[in-house]
Amino acid sequence: MVSLELKNAAGREKMGQFSGSTTLVFPIAGAFSDDPKYCTNGELAAIPGDPDGMNMIDSRRRDLALRMAERDAMGAIGEALRTRGEVGLTDRAGRKLVIRASGLRWAEPRWELDPPAGGQVQVEIYPAAGDDPVRLACTSAGLKSEEVHDPAMRRLDFALEVEQFSARAPGETTDPAGARLKKVYGGLMPEANPLPALMDMPSAALLAEVDRRSALRPEHAIDQPARDLRQRIAKLNREVLSKRHERAAMSAACLVMVLTGAVTAMRLAERLPLTVYLWSFFPALAALLTISAGQNMTHRMGGVGLLVLWGGVAALAAYSFGAFLLVRKH
Repeated sequence: MVSLELKNAAGREKMGQFSGSTTLVFPIAGAFSDDPKYCTNGELAAIPGDPDGMNMIDSRRRDLALRMAERDAMGAIGEALRTRGEVGLTDRAGRKLVIRASGLRWAEPRWELDPPAGGQVQVEIYPAAGDDPVRLACTSAGLKSEEVHDPAMRRLDFALEVEQFSARAPGETTDPAGARLKKVYGGLMPEANPLPALMDMPSAALLAEVDRRSALRPEHAIDQPARDLRQRIAKLNREVLSKRHERAAMSAACLVMVLTGAVTAMRLAERLPLTVYLWSFFPALAALLTISAGQNMTHRMGGVGLLVLWGGVAALAAYSFGAFLLVRKH
């Protein structure tokens, strides 16, 4: 893993937008641990049942879990605002923020807080020491997810953005500074964090949960990473299939090549050794080329490539059998 820490940054990444301070982590495939061709036959056989052991799959599984957790948390916040009119969040310093609004809706590029009828969005910030809160009255406010891509455990945080707000400290009746333009409170955690439970789910269970949700209401933010995970698992399974059959075909071809050389030497007993070698070498070379081409086709297209992969071995075996028929004794 390579970590890139950004300070005071704003931009867009594959899984969404980010702002403020964030950490981006890029998984780098290991030359041996993330390439199926270096796995033993037993390890290859186990991969289709447990693809999460490969980093290329596990990183996408974690990204999907993070996106699902973000949607679940925002859904819970929106439900709390609709039913109770308020919701609590806690930041990394231990302060509690209580947001009072009538609802939450998606408005690119953030989740917009709807003010109560005829009022403003209210925010109360309670210090960790238990002192009286600072109260904010906001003309507009919204929540954005801050996705911290920690290699060990991704973390789901939120940032509260408030605009055109006035602040009143404990004991004050008005804000002497007047209305302020914008402020961001980052590192906010929901009261109930759905991320750990989703992180513990394997890829198959996550994808089944995505199918269940999509049947009710498709969401591009979840469907896109789920599609990416499915495609990568399918590609990995095709690669495993191609590698297992390539190894088996190579083993079978070696046996057939020995038989080919033996019957060719018998058939061309009166010829020079180089002639015998060439009549054995070129058929064997053709078999190796078809095995390699078939492996690539299987990797790209699936089981149809096995016809080419094993076709070269079958052709070499037919050539050997034909040579044997010419030299057999009656």
